[in-house]
Amino acid sequence: MHNWIKKIENKYIKESYKDEDKPVLKFLKSLKNKETDYFEVGSGLGRFPSIIKDKFPKFKITCLEINKDLAEKTEKNGLETINADILKSNLPDDYFGIVHCSHLIEHFKYPEIIKVLDEIVRITRKGGYVIIRSPLANTYFYDDIDHIRPYPPESILNYFKNEQQQEKGSYQIEEVFRWYRRHGLQIEDFHGESVILINIFFKILWNYLRFPFSKKDGYVFIIKKI
Repeated sequence: MHNWIKKIENKYIKESYKDEDKPVLKFLKSLKNKETDYFEVGSGLGRFPSIIKDKFPKFKITCLEINKDLAEKTEKNGLETINADILKSNLPDDYFGIVHCSHLIEHFKYPEIIKVLDEIVRITRKGGYVIIRSPLANTYFYDDIDHIRPYPPESILNYFKNEQQQEKGSYQIEEVFRWYRRHGLQIEDFHGESVILINIFFKILWNYLRFPFSKKDGYVFIIKKI
């Protein structure tokens, strides 16, 4: 019974990754320039840049990872990796055609977050793209102990465009694309074996039908530096 549940959970995780990767890969596929410099901020174990390496072999991929052990692993897997803090990396201005950061910005508080946003746009060349993935506020957001707060797409746009912010972004950007993630619906207010089984059933349905689904709990947000 437990092995059966574990298999369903593992498939649910894989399908969740696949669901969130899909709009990013579709966007990258639509680009005319297939030989651009691609930068992965917070590459972790290198799951997504490895996919990029496979699907876009002409991309010049560079990863950045603050965790030394993880940086060494991605380097061993054939991904050029810089072991550094994004705010201390001293990367050149206007260099990368694509900057991708997945589940990174929610780990920063204000005002560090605006420094991070400025930095990832600074290193992007004009006409290049910044791709941000991040969770929205949800009941399990703080299950990750190092999650600080969610930053919805509107907060990012406001920082770069709204003159009435405490500080306004240094660069000009425009929104290109926005997609919202919806995980499988789960019963969270009640507990017990029957609820566990119902939630497992919901995950089975979502794995194959993408239904029933939750409210919006994350996003992919693509902006262009102009």
